[in-house]
Amino acid sequence: ALMKVIGSYVRLNGRLPCPSTPNTQSTGYGKAYPSCRSGTDFVGAVPFKTLGVGAEFARDGYGRQITYAINADLVLSDTEVRMATNKIELFCLVESNSLGLTILGPGGSPLFEVSREQFGAAVVISHGKSGGGAYNDDGSLAPTTGMEKSENAARTRRFYDIPRSKDFDDHIRWASRDNLMALWGGTP
Repeated sequence: ALMKVIGSYVRLNGRLPCPSTPNTQSTGYGKAYPSCRSGTDFVGAVPFKTLGVGAEFARDGYGRQITYAINADLVLSDTEVRMATNKIELFCLVESNSLGLTILGPGGSPLFEVSREQFGAAVVISHGKSGGGAYNDDGSLAPTTGMEKSENAARTRRFYDIPRSKDFDDHIRWASRDNLMALWGGTP
């Protein structure tokens, strides 16, 4: 459901929203960061207020915050979107060199060929029953073990989507830029 909301937001606004602060006591909680094109602000909490949905969209079935990460190249500025004749076309023409997300499968192999035209756009992660790697309400990260779970919590652009096991209980959903629009945004 969350990926559908994100796809709908892109269809309406021509860009991805930045993540939100994971600190639930912050006045910015639930609102997208104003900018996330530098540093590590490309990953954080679900910006449920910006997406126009309830706070339950920011939590998983275990009551923990869902991690939300994006390719910051797809956070187009107000000026870029305003000047475009077709917001979706502009979004779909973005090429990405270094800000794309890489989704890794078993053994660390990429799940799809990453190029300037095809790249990871958005990732949402429930950190499972263990909660290892999830954001605490103060914005800190819960301790985690295991290489793949640690990578999913590391604030890098690499995420593991592997079968769940006793050591890996993350539930991950991701989309390339193109399948975000085709599968979740309802537009070819």
